[in-house]
Amino acid sequence: MKYLAGPVQASVAILYPVCRWLSHRDPTPYGVMADALRPRHMVTGEDGALVATLRVGRDISLFSRLDSTGPREQDGTWTLGELALNQSDEWYADPIRFRILVRRALLAKAVDDTTSGETPSDVAVGLAWLLAQDPARPLSQSYREGPERALNDQRLSSYITGPAQWRPFLRWAVALGCAELSHAGSRRLVLPDPTAALAEELPPIPSAGLVARDFYDAITKNLPVLDGGLISEFMRKERAEVADPRGDALVGPAFSLALRRLAAQGVIDLRPESDSPHRVNCMLHRELWTFDRVMHTNGNVDD
Repeated sequence: MKYLAGPVQASVAILYPVCRWLSHRDPTPYGVMADALRPRHMVTGEDGALVATLRVGRDISLFSRLDSTGPREQDGTWTLGELALNQSDEWYADPIRFRILVRRALLAKAVDDTTSGETPSDVAVGLAWLLAQDPARPLSQSYREGPERALNDQRLSSYITGPAQWRPFLRWAVALGCAELSHAGSRRLVLPDPTAALAEELPPIPSAGLVARDFYDAITKNLPVLDGGLISEFMRKERAEVADPRGDALVGPAFSLALRRLAAQGVIDLRPESDSPHRVNCMLHRELWTFDRVMHTNGNVDD
């Protein structure tokens, strides 16, 4: 499904209040929900953003549409989907935990689509493409100043087409913890940086640590848009032949940056070992570095 298509796009900023509102209510007709979330005395204009968000939320199983009498989203009665209903209310009281829920739902749907031979969402493929870029050479936030040419040259423009899709895509990337927006002088840049997402998807690490390859396999399963993950591999098959910033390493620069940042923050310890058969090779600033075991350094171990 193309989440970025159409004149108005879905957003995590709308998913959050809709989920919070529905989490305390029985199935509700669209009109009742729209009047509550878009009070007519406060909000003017069309409801396209809400409709687009409901459509995406339904595709990733956060919402369910019941008793539909027509094809339009406005014709249905809405409730939380099975995935959201299985979560406790605290997911809707904390925006960070809600981000985890949305990211997992969106990536799980993309993985299901890929394994069943369908095309994953444009947002998922876009995230994999963005996280395959080199943070040392950040992209412009302006579509016309670099991203357009890069996407065209790599034959991926069918996933993100034009400024009208690039801007909401960036909002998704930032909201899901996969990018940061920054400035360098007058230039507005987007930094491919999955540090937040990686911190939120760390696998259980026992007191003895986790060998690097097991850690890598767990992370790329939890975040399949990272180098080596299923969606990343799908993107690379779709992409035209280009010079890959990760070279022959398993882990490219954006993934490497996130690992190094978590290590610098004292969240994990990336340790070398002699002659380890589980070594993971990484590329950052065009230099190869390795680690063999991952330890928790903040006292939170899982035995």
